[in-house]
Amino acid sequence: MVESGELQEIIDEFLQANVEWTFDTVADMKLATNLLAGSYAKTLGFYAIGDGGGATYKISDTGTANEMDVIAIDTLFANLVANKEVNAKQFGAKGDGSTDDTAALQRAIDYTSSIHGTLNITDGTYMVDAVTNLIVKSNIELNFINAKIKAIATDQTTYNVLYFKDCQNCVINDAVVEGEKDEHIGDSGEYGYGICIRGDSKNLTFNNVTVSNCWGDGIFIHKLGSESPYTYPTEIYFNGYIRISNCRRQGISIISCGNIFLDKVICKNIFGTDPSA
Repeated sequence: MVESGELQEIIDEFLQANVEWTFDTVADMKLATNLLAGSYAKTLGFYAIGDGGGATYKISDTGTANEMDVIAIDTLFANLVANKEVNAKQFGAKGDGSTDDTAALQRAIDYTSSIHGTLNITDGTYMVDAVTNLIVKSNIELNFINAKIKAIATDQTTYNVLYFKDCQNCVINDAVVEGEKDEHIGDSGEYGYGICIRGDSKNLTFNNVTVSNCWGDGIFIHKLGSESPYTYPTEIYFNGYIRISNCRRQGISIISCGNIFLDKVICKNIFGTDPSA
C-alpha cells in the first residue's frame, strides 16, 4: 500500500474531508474543486464579503439544490449548517430595494420554522410579491433589524404582504411592512393588506409594528370563510406601538377573533375608499 501510494491517498482524502475550506462568496465556493463529501465550507458573504450572508456548509454527495440553503457544486451539494439563529441573507435575499426577494425570504422562513429558530431580516428593503404572499410559519421568532418588507407594485386587488394562516407560537419584533398604494397599477379593489391573520392562528406576539401604504387595510384579522365559526385567530398580542399610515381602506380591521390585545395604536392618513376609518 505504501509503495503504491494508496496510504498517502487515504491520508490526503481524510485530511481534505475534515478541514473547513473558506471562500469569499457562494459563487467562489461553487467553483471549488477541492471539496469532498463530509468536508465543510465557510463563506464570508453570499454575494460579497461582509454582506450578512456568510455561512458554514457541510458538503454532501446527495441532495436537492435550491441555490438558497442547498447549493450545487458540480456533483456535490453544500448544505447550510445553522444553529437556532439565521439571517435571511444566508438564503440569498438581497434587501437592495429592487430584487424580488420573495423566494429567498420564504425559504428562510420555512427553514427557521423547521428548526423552531430565530430569523433576522437585516439592513435593507426586501421586495416581495404580495400576491403570492409571504407566509409566516409556526414556531419562529422573526426580527426586523434596520429592515423592512415592501410589496412589489401590482394590478391585483387582493394581497397580503405578511400572511399568518393557521400560524402558531410566533414572536415578531419591530416589523416594518410597506404596501404599494402609491405605485399600485389600477384604481379598483380594496383588499391589499400589510399584515393578515387568519384561520387557526394563535399565540402570536408582535412587539412594535409599523405598516404603511397598503391598498386595503394595514392589519386585517379574520377567520377564513369556509371554516367552522369556532376557528378564528386567538391570543394575539400587539405590544408597544402599532403605527399605521397612508393605507387606503382602514388602519385595522378586526372581524372575528378571540383575546386580541392592542397597546398603543396610532393610525393616520387613512384614505382612498370607504370607510377610510
